[in-house]
Amino acid sequence: MSDDERADSQAQLWAAIGAGDTAGVQAALAAGADPNLPDAKGGRVLHGTVARGQLDLIELLLDAGADLEARDDGPYGPLTPVLLAAIYGQADALERLIARGAKVNASVPDSEDGHDRVGWTAAHFAASEGRLDMLAALIRVAPELLVYETADRQRPYALCEDRLCKALLLTVAQGRSVDEFLARVRGS
Repeated sequence: MSDDERADSQAQLWAAIGAGDTAGVQAALAAGADPNLPDAKGGRVLHGTVARGQLDLIELLLDAGADLEARDDGPYGPLTPVLLAAIYGQADALERLIARGAKVNASVPDSEDGHDRVGWTAAHFAASEGRLDMLAALIRVAPELLVYETADRQRPYALCEDRLCKALLLTVAQGRSVDEFLARVRGS
């Protein structure tokens, strides 16, 4: 493949992703586009689809070899797709990534802009927003996230402002079932 053909297929991939065009993404990948090649600003196509919750495109990119652990320049520095799913509240995308083997304990690295989210995991973001489904999905695969502390000793529990969020974390800490808790909450 020539450099021009490669550049054309990458441009086609980015355009199709931006338009949410499944057939266009398939065509670009078939033409040789690389789902792991960042754009000039360091952005990656998987990260964009995760942030927008484009589940069919996430699956296509993962099937084409997109890196589950690649970091993209996000709102708090270089972030993994799991962190972006948590930040943007994309619970379905988060569950897909977890099912495909994504690591859920990645954290926000220190950065030059001095933001206050250094060391946060996806559980910290989910807890801070009271997103029960996301928090439950994370806890199911990595209960140790409940006690993960950031550099300033913040734990996800401390970020729960929502009463149900705190109740979920306490339920898990007591060794009870996340799914039973969610069923009771949804039934009420």
